[in-house]
This record gives sequence, structure tokens and C-alpha cells, in this order.
Amino acid sequence: RRLSFDGASGELLTPVNGQPLFSKTMTLNRTMQSIHMGIFAGPFVRWLYFFTGILGTAMIATGMMLWTSKRRQKQERTPEGVSKSVNVIEKLNAATIVGLPVGIVAYLWANRLLPVDMLDRIAWENHALFATWFGMMLYAQRRPIEKVWQELLTYGAVTAALLPLVNGLTTNKHLLNTIPNGDWAAASVDLTVFAFAIIMAYTAHKIRTRAKAEPKQRRNPRRTSIEKAPAPILEAAE
Repeated sequence: RRLSFDGASGELLTPVNGQPLFSKTMTLNRTMQSIHMGIFAGPFVRWLYFFTGILGTAMIATGMMLWTSKRRQKQERTPEGVSKSVNVIEKLNAATIVGLPVGIVAYLWANRLLPVDMLDRIAWENHALFATWFGMMLYAQRRPIEKVWQELLTYGAVTAALLPLVNGLTTNKHLLNTIPNGDWAAASVDLTVFAFAIIMAYTAHKIRTRAKAEPKQRRNPRRTSIEKAPAPILEAAE
């Protein structure tokens, strides 16, 4: 049985004259909150929520990237070249797709570093998320499109990888305590963030490797079919 108490007086809140403890509006709010956060379910369903949410987000992200990629390829074949609007949208895509996870990491950093007795502490944790996200959008617009993804992913990988260290330095809920004590709910936060750090670092590395390979391909273009043709064919063509 769940008991509710008044936050100010500590008085036990009980139904009066058979009336429900919560209003219909409050009941609806609590129900939607429970569904949104998976409070009603066990660990398996919560992880299922998490992975299906990632899949849905990835579908939207790849759609945004394909949309701008097709327009860039189309405009590159025109005399005018790639328009400024496509460049802006591509950079916004990078800042949105990478910036939101990094903003969430910034939220967790703020949760560990802000003083416990700080006024409006919860609000400032939220401010850290949106300020970081907005800052990455501004940063992306100042950088060439060839470097935006690589730099944002590298920044995200570093901040995410350091979060478990910050957690260990500021709280007792670090991996050396949570894993031996079987506190997997707390340990999963550090492990999941570190896994994202590895993914972002690997993606940044692949982008960097590809960017280095492209100039070499441009300096050594493939010979045309007539250049590779045998000598008799070349003589016939002459």
C-alpha cells in the first residue's frame, strides 16, 4: 500500500468520505509519468524502452542526414554549388544529433558538481543541458562542415568517458562500489554513458580516417578507360 503525506506538515493524506486520494487530473498525470519513465515495469521492460527509443531516434537522425546528403550531391553538380541553407541545415543536424546526447552528459556533470544546497539546483541542471546543446549549435555554425561531425563527436566522447571518473570523485555511487554491491541501477548509468563514449570515439575516428583518405584519392584519380586500353586500340583511335 502506498501512503502519501503532506510535504509541509507531514500530515497523512487519506481519502475523505470515500473520495479518491488523487483527482482525475492528478491520476492521469501520474499514469502518464509512470508509462513515460517505465516505473510500472521491471528492468527488462525498461531496457526495452531504452533500446526501442534509440532505434526510433536513429531512424529520424538517419533520415535527416540522407535528406541533406541528397541535396548536397544534387547541388554539387550545378554551377552555383552547394547553397548556404544546405550547409546550415547539415551543421544543425550534427549539432542536434550529437549535441543532445552531449547535453544529457552535461546534465549529469551538473548533477555531480553543483552544490547540494544550491538554490534551484534542479533547474540549473536542466539549464546545463540546454546551454550545452545550444552552445554546440553555435559552435557547429562556426566550423567547416568537413570538421563539424568529427569535432563534436570527439568532444562528446571525452565528456562522456570522464563522467564515471567525476562520479567516483564526487559520490560513493561509482563502479567500484555499485558493481560489487549489485547496485546495477546506478552502475548501468556509468556503463551506458561509457559505452556511448566508445561509440562516439569510434565514429569520430572513422570520419577522420575517411577525411584523410579522400585527398589521396583526389591526387591519384583513376585512369580513364581509354588510358587503360591496349596499344592497338589506342592506335586505332588515332
